Amino acid sequence: MPFKIKLLINNKENEYVRNEPPMIENLIDALKIQRLEIDMETNDNGGTAKEIEDRFNLYADFAVKFWHNQFSKDDFLTGLTTGSFDDVRNPVWVTLGYDPNASESDDEENGEKKD
Repeated sequence: MPFKIKLLINNKENEYVRNEPPMIENLIDALKIQRLEIDMETNDNGGTAKEIEDRFNLYADFAVKFWHNQFSKDDFLTGLTTGSFDDVRNPVWVTLGYDPNASESDDEENGEKKD
C-alpha cells in the first residue's frame, strides 16, 4: 500500500509517496507518539500546551523520516492542513500494527472494548 501525504509549500500542493512498508526506525518514532498520547489521555487535564506542541513535533519528526526527508519539519508543520491530518496519523497506526480504517464498533464486535 503506498502511503501518500500532501503538503502546501509555497502556495503549491505537493504530494509525496512512500511505497515500502514501515521500518523499525519508524516504529520507534510511532511508539514515542503513542506513549505521549497515552500520557495525555490519562492526565486529568487532557494534556498541557507543551504536550500538545510536543505531540505535533513528534508527528512531524515521524513524517519527515517516514517519507525519507523529501520535505522538512517546518514544511510539514506549516503545510499539512488540519483536514489532512489522517495522512500522517494513518501511517503511524499502520506502523503500530493497527488498522486505521477500523471503527470502535468493529473493535467491540471482535470482543475488544474501548473505554
